[in-house]
Amino acid sequence: VKATESSPEDATCWSTLANLYRELGRFEEAINAYGEALAIAPELENTRYNLAWTLLDAGQPGAAKQQFQRVLKGGAADAETHHGLGLSLFELGDLPGAKRELDRAVKLDPRLAPAWYDLGNWYRHSHDNTHAIEAYRHTLRLDPHDAQAHNNLGNCLLEIADYEQAREHLQLAARLRPSPEAFLSLAAVLGLQQRWAEQQKACEAALSLAPDDQQVLLMVGELAFDKGDYQAAETAFRRACDKWPDASAPRSALGKALLRLERPEESCEICHQAVTLDPEYADAYLNLGCAQKFLGRYEAAVTSFEKAVSLDNTFMQAYNNLGLCYVDLGDFDRAYQCFDEALAIEPDAADVLASLLTTQKVTPEHAFRVERLETLLHGGRLDRETTLR
Repeated sequence: VKATESSPEDATCWSTLANLYRELGRFEEAINAYGEALAIAPELENTRYNLAWTLLDAGQPGAAKQQFQRVLKGGAADAETHHGLGLSLFELGDLPGAKRELDRAVKLDPRLAPAWYDLGNWYRHSHDNTHAIEAYRHTLRLDPHDAQAHNNLGNCLLEIADYEQAREHLQLAARLRPSPEAFLSLAAVLGLQQRWAEQQKACEAALSLAPDDQQVLLMVGELAFDKGDYQAAETAFRRACDKWPDASAPRSALGKALLRLERPEESCEICHQAVTLDPEYADAYLNLGCAQKFLGRYEAAVTSFEKAVSLDNTFMQAYNNLGLCYVDLGDFDRAYQCFDEALAIEPDAADVLASLLTTQKVTPEHAFRVERLETLLHGGRLDRETTLR
């Protein structure tokens, strides 16, 4: 677009060109073209509105927020603009402001499905599954073919253990918009329902869409591990190790699988490689400690588990395993301290409760621990027969 003099027609041409760039995903060129149009005709509110959304698409929520606010100051108090401003504020971390604008958007236009969807995302981010589910359901009443809404609703239902409905929505998400993420979410719920053949198909579908994606390979391996297919887990983790030789996570996961396959020396070696590649990766120290503990190297295991909790002081599994190491070393006071730390993080952790019960049986002199078990029992976390056996 070239012109010797600025005119309204020139502004229209720049705006049209910007719209084309935006459709092509060439956001920076679109932003520049919208800027040219607005430099000629600042009153073009629709152009400014499109610029705001393009800035948001380009990962510039701060600039998008300014443009949406200018549109609103111009008197265009429409639902779409409040929706865009709310989404910009959400990206900027202003959660109260985002909620205010998204509420305004759905109040102004109760049929604006994208605003309901982003309101669902706001609730999900705030760990309010009840209202997130309501918002996603409202989105789907307005647009039954919104794959991402089906996916997010499915994951919310998965979190509240409504596996049947979760599976239905995740299947729809994978059918409407096939993606590795959709198939992996579906595979997760199928595993919880022990529908192993269907889970395998979902994993294969994810791998067919992203055969070289590290996270997909790791998730496929973890799903195999969770169902006890340690050989399949080893295969997936080794493939990830081969593709990313400098990554710690695949090696740590492989070490975990090798230990379940009763190959502790290999597990120990692989986990040592993992902590060397990333000395700040707590999971690698956990898996290294488990291999060392299996081999009877309790002092070394204690060092590994202590390193894990120093990197992540909410690492329940590391505290539990550290406590078990102290039991093996005969240091029961420290063992109980570790179990207490673990239960403070996750009071219903079955592994920790089992560790606590087992240790209490061999240390009857710690009578005050019985009070702790009674408290858990009265809270419904343990049954009396198990506790007193």
